[in-house]
Amino acid sequence: MHNILLQLLDEGMITDSKGFKVSFRNALVLMTSNLGVREVEAMRSSIGFDWKNKQEPTFEEMSGEIHEALKKAFRPEFINRLDETIIFNTLSFADSVTIVDILLGELSKIARRAGVILNFDNGLKRVIAEMGYKREFGARELKRTIKQRVETPLTDLMLDGTVKDGMLVNITARSGEIVFEPCSLETTSPTTV
Repeated sequence: MHNILLQLLDEGMITDSKGFKVSFRNALVLMTSNLGVREVEAMRSSIGFDWKNKQEPTFEEMSGEIHEALKKAFRPEFINRLDETIIFNTLSFADSVTIVDILLGELSKIARRAGVILNFDNGLKRVIAEMGYKREFGARELKRTIKQRVETPLTDLMLDGTVKDGMLVNITARSGEIVFEPCSLETTSPTTV
């Protein structure tokens, strides 16, 4: 794989196994990686004897660890062909709550196309963020949590007929559990599921 990338980055062309060439000369190639995550997490967890005075590693310290991991994983000729390496900070819990809000908004749009209106309370967003926040995994774990805890149960309620076209579903968090309250848009009394 690295040899293919070397060819692409060096010549701007890739040749497949049948000899066909594809030009990447007018393409912007972005590559992502989790290289260095283990090393940065090890920095965070190396508490030692003076754990009360231990501070979060600085961005410069984390960046240095990530660059070292990059050097271990790729040959110098590959790294030399990269125009730029951009290192992102890990997501904070507040970032996770914002991401949950965005992902639930996307789910709400999908449900609306099926004729179902979803209402999420702010407490739910925080609970989902708490369930899915894993600093080392980023936003993917939040997506998984929403799929498992909101999307799949909601789909089951739609498939069994509990939630139908023209209904409102209030989705809240109570005692750390996610509660679905479907009700007809004509009535105001929800049924807790």
